[in-house]
Amino acid sequence: EIPHLDDIEDDLEVSIDLKKRYKYLKKAREKIWQRWLTEYVRYLRERHQLKNNEGSQFKEGDVVIIKGDERNRANWNLGIIDKMMPGKDGIIRAVRLRAGKNFLERAPENLFPLELSVEPKAKKPLPEEVKRERPRRTAKTIAKLKISDQANEEGNVPLVEL
Repeated sequence: EIPHLDDIEDDLEVSIDLKKRYKYLKKAREKIWQRWLTEYVRYLRERHQLKNNEGSQFKEGDVVIIKGDERNRANWNLGIIDKMMPGKDGIIRAVRLRAGKNFLERAPENLFPLELSVEPKAKKPLPEEVKRERPRRTAKTIAKLKISDQANEEGNVPLVEL
């Protein structure tokens, strides 16, 4: 059956509306991303500089942006502070970060804290020795019994100990 001309025109109007909507949403997303980069990241950097001048420090579990070599801040990675490494004078000179599955060491000057942190996981002490006993295979046990019975019938000493 051949579609009616009105149905085809309706489909064309819907597809044009969808294309316009897609373009609008794409532009809106790009504007939000650009605004986040220009305003929020700059605000965090300025806030961090003010706090550092007051003597405030990072703490373990803080989520930070790791300054990279790229000029574009959108390509900088996120990390979680794992360990603080003070110098001989007691001032934090390096920070150990967890970025994905990797661990990195960076100077605090190259880190910009976000307004959130992660609760460090409590490390459970492992038991000194874990004794695992695997259940014996049924076929192995039955075979040993048959061999032992056969040896006893012949009057011989059992070949296998149970």
